[in-house]
Amino acid sequence: MAKCSLACSIALLSLAVLAPRAGATIIDLDSQTLVPVSVMLGPGMYFIEPVGPDQGGAYTAWNAWGTVSCANPDGCLRTCPTSVRGWLNTYVIESPQITGAWANGMRIDPIPARPPCDLETALVDMGGVWNFMVNDSHVYPTPEDALAHRWTSIILLHAAGPVYFTVGDVDTIGNEGGISLRITSVVSVDETSFAEIKSLYR
Repeated sequence: MAKCSLACSIALLSLAVLAPRAGATIIDLDSQTLVPVSVMLGPGMYFIEPVGPDQGGAYTAWNAWGTVSCANPDGCLRTCPTSVRGWLNTYVIESPQITGAWANGMRIDPIPARPPCDLETALVDMGGVWNFMVNDSHVYPTPEDALAHRWTSIILLHAAGPVYFTVGDVDTIGNEGGISLRITSVVSVDETSFAEIKSLYR
C-alpha cells in the first residue's frame, strides 16, 4: 500500500473501520492451546478486527470456563475473583515493535503492570515486549453475542518483525472455542511520517 503523510495517517486512525479489506490476513486463535500465532508484519499501521465464520474465520468467540452463567445478551461485567462466566471476545497482541496502540477507537497508554485478572484493555511492557490485551471487560451468553460486541484495535509498528497473537489465557483447562482476527494493513509508514506520528501520539 502507498506510503502516507502525517495528515493521511491521522485520518486513517479515525476512519480505520473503513479501511480496505483487500489483501487482509485472517488468523484463527484456538483457546485450547497456549502456542501463539505468529505473523510477520512490516512497519506501519494495522487494523485488527474479530470476525466470525460468515467472514472467513474459523471461530466466533471463546469461553475460559466451559460454562455460562451470564444471561444478558448485552454482556455481564467481569469481576475478580470470577463471579459470572460466559463467552469472551478478548485477544492479545505481542511484539517489541509496537509503538502505538488503539482499542475501540481509544488510544491506549502504557501502564506498568497488567490489571488484576486481566479484566481491562491494557498495554504493558513485559521486559522489552509490548503486551497489548484487547478486552471489553464483559462475558456473554452466546458466542454470537460476544462477537457482536467485539472491540477492534489498531497497532503502529516501528519496524518489521513477528507479531504474536493469542486469546490471552494462561490455562487452557475448560476452554472452548477461539477467536478469529482479520489483520489489514492501513498504511505503510516511512521514517519521516513515523517520527511525526510517534512524537504526536507518544
